[in-house]
Amino acid sequence: MRSFLIAGTPVLLFTALALCAPIIEVNVGESIQAAIDSAPTGAIIELPPGTWHENLTIAKPLTLKGAGATETIISSDEAGYPVILVTSQQTISVTIEGVAIAGGYGEGCHDQAGGLCPHGVLALGQARLELISCEVQGNALCGLFASDQAQVTAAQTAFTHNQTGVWVHSSAQAQLEQATVFQNDYGLVASARANLVVRGSTIVDNARDGVLVADGARVYLWQSEIARNGRIGVCLDIPGCYRTQRNFTGLVRGAGNTVPSTGDPNGNGLAPFCPKDLVFLRSELGGIYPAPAPEALFSRLPLPPPMLGSPQATVVMIEFSDFSCPYCARFTL
Repeated sequence: MRSFLIAGTPVLLFTALALCAPIIEVNVGESIQAAIDSAPTGAIIELPPGTWHENLTIAKPLTLKGAGATETIISSDEAGYPVILVTSQQTISVTIEGVAIAGGYGEGCHDQAGGLCPHGVLALGQARLELISCEVQGNALCGLFASDQAQVTAAQTAFTHNQTGVWVHSSAQAQLEQATVFQNDYGLVASARANLVVRGSTIVDNARDGVLVADGARVYLWQSEIARNGRIGVCLDIPGCYRTQRNFTGLVRGAGNTVPSTGDPNGNGLAPFCPKDLVFLRSELGGIYPAPAPEALFSRLPLPPPMLGSPQATVVMIEFSDFSCPYCARFTL
């Protein structure tokens, strides 16, 4: 904003800058990777209906936009590689919309130490990836594998017929909104120090666990359906649930999920939850596992704590209730 004086009267002039992202169209038979390599930062690469047999690497901010997941297909061309690798040691934002990502294949990984394996989508480093209205299907390992400090959001996206639908590892973060995870071996896996948030999604018909949580991972499940999975709906990788000696130091929290019991026609094969303490995931109020120790809760109370009645009463009752209410939520861990 600049001020000018015209005939003794101050006038404010506003300058609007229109920032238009360059659009690059790639026809069937042309190389998507070549378009990515030559695209300027922030470009939109548009793909018409058709099938491309390529393995792509994206290491710059851009948008890859197809004509719809049933129309535009990117299929792996080389064994042992992810179909799409999104990676950068600097923060980049990448959007993939309206495409099918399919057919990562191979008996092993091209570079297991570097994480290059036949996933559908591999997000590494500081990548920020958004998947919108995509289908990630038929990949030898994971539909999506996120590791390092990568952050992934998948909205209205389906992960199907992969070994694992979505696996979040290391310090990566993933958020699923209205996603579908079905007919994989494992549905969702979170391990190491990863964070996984699932809202309004469907995790059904996977051969083993719907959701498997290990190590120090933190998983949040809200208003999702977790049904008809072959083993357990939501499971921790701990003794009694698996043949393992691993300890669980993470957290599971959520509410309002549909997780049918084994006897239900839509029930999970062995059990809805393991351990059974996760049953709060069904309730509208929800809960947290493991439950915080009383001492930890007490330490979060203001001093003096809010109270009713006489401070000199013979009996003192301390009540913790709905942690979703604004006031009580201040004392949650």
